[in-house]
Amino acid sequence: MKNIALAICVSLLTLTTVAAQASMDVNAILKSYFDNIGGVDNWRSLKSMKMQGTMTMGPMEFPGTIIQQAPNKQHTTVNVQGQKIVQAYDGSVAWWINPFMSGTDPQIMPDEMAEE
Repeated sequence: MKNIALAICVSLLTLTTVAAQASMDVNAILKSYFDNIGGVDNWRSLKSMKMQGTMTMGPMEFPGTIIQQAPNKQHTTVNVQGQKIVQAYDGSVAWWINPFMSGTDPQIMPDEMAEE
């Protein structure tokens, strides 16, 4: 009996959450987001962005930084076991430093990786 009561409570809570989410459409969510960050015009005026965080692969975590600059430049650094893996695109050439695969000197990135 307790299991049935618990299942009914969970179902009711789930339905309430789904109904609340369905009442907001995508445009309202985006408008609220842009209003909270200063407006669409401020977002469009950005020329660069820096993101820092922790990247995970299975049970392991790696600190990393991604820097982007308009119109099409990017620099990504990930610290793996004390070694820095760098991938960058300067607007025309993609290059990388991967001490686990190709050494500690910058090298042109393979075409299939550069396309990504």
